[in-house]
Amino acid sequence: MHKETPFHLKCFIYEAIDCLDDLRAEVNRISSSACHIFWEVGKRITTILPFEIEPKGVLADNEEVVGTARGMKIWATILDMSTSPKCVPWDDDTSSKLYAFLMTCCGENWALIIFAPMKHQKQVMQSMYNWDDVEVLTGSWYRHYTPSATLNKYSNIAIRYSDMMAIVLHAENDNLDNIAVAPKLRAKLTNLNVEEGEFVRCSGECIGVEGDTDAVYSWMERETARLRKLCSSFIREDDGVMLLGRAHAGLIWELARAGHHVFGCDDTTKELTYLSKFLEFYVKDPRNKCRFEKPQVEHRKDRDIYYKLGRKREKVWAYLFGDAPRTAVDNDYVIRKSELEIKMNEYHGSHMGVFHMFVARCEHLYFNMKKRALSCRDYADLARKAGNFNNIDCDEDTFRL
Repeated sequence: MHKETPFHLKCFIYEAIDCLDDLRAEVNRISSSACHIFWEVGKRITTILPFEIEPKGVLADNEEVVGTARGMKIWATILDMSTSPKCVPWDDDTSSKLYAFLMTCCGENWALIIFAPMKHQKQVMQSMYNWDDVEVLTGSWYRHYTPSATLNKYSNIAIRYSDMMAIVLHAENDNLDNIAVAPKLRAKLTNLNVEEGEFVRCSGECIGVEGDTDAVYSWMERETARLRKLCSSFIREDDGVMLLGRAHAGLIWELARAGHHVFGCDDTTKELTYLSKFLEFYVKDPRNKCRFEKPQVEHRKDRDIYYKLGRKREKVWAYLFGDAPRTAVDNDYVIRKSELEIKMNEYHGSHMGVFHMFVARCEHLYFNMKKRALSCRDYADLARKAGNFNNIDCDEDTFRL
């Protein structure tokens, strides 16, 4: 229920119960779990962001997810309904929310790849055809590794197991050139009826656990090379892919290696833990010629100095008030404040004078309101009186003081 609560209602509730700092921690939780991989070949960085959430949970009024998806330039989404009982079936109302979600996160140009059991084909297709201004391509996906039961509603007739595959395209002004990527070779075509070959499935052995050959995802894992190739028909290098359900490690690695950012939404903690170990193992392998990298944070001029200081704000507070000055005109305090303001002026590209305002607010909290620690709620109450203050923002990386 908490994950599905609209973001602005969360903000109101957290502020009402004096836990706004906890909400800021929740907002930062997504970005802090991201890993950035630098590839020596091509000198590029791809971002992989796993997020523990049930697939339908992203459709709620979730500002954290929407903002993250926009930042990763998500153009393609893979929704796998065939491997999770929580995904099948999606009713018309949920499908409408999915359409609205894609329009919000991806804009006018996007591709959606849907997998569903054949028995749900009619329901899924009816929902897709109710969407406005979309092109729907239908196909099939034949698995190499099938579930134990291959019989269906046709009594005891053995039917080869396959999934229905649908590709939904939405393009601005119905110009599919905005979303479809031309193949490099004229003879190369996008195959809408995919038949898997034998492939190595993810296991403990893949991450260095000798003798552990059990497939982590059982029969539910798809052949990563073919699925990545299918995605390449709709996304270019540096575009992002969102996985709704079944954020499998092999697929995520293949997409990242091809130059795509990946936002993987999965509610299975065990599988997300395996993904983390998988990435760590493969990045350390010198044959892959890559490394984890922390990208440089953008320093926005319009971000409040409270967030620009990040974790250093507590150090600033301790530096100013650590020896418990009695008044704002104590000689030692005045000297420390003057030295600090000279050093921190225009910090991280901030506007001139904003650090002086930050110190003035801290002085009011300490000397007038008798606060002995700096909290977001107290600071926000003061800042809002002078102008707009964003209760929820991200801290910038900070320099040493």
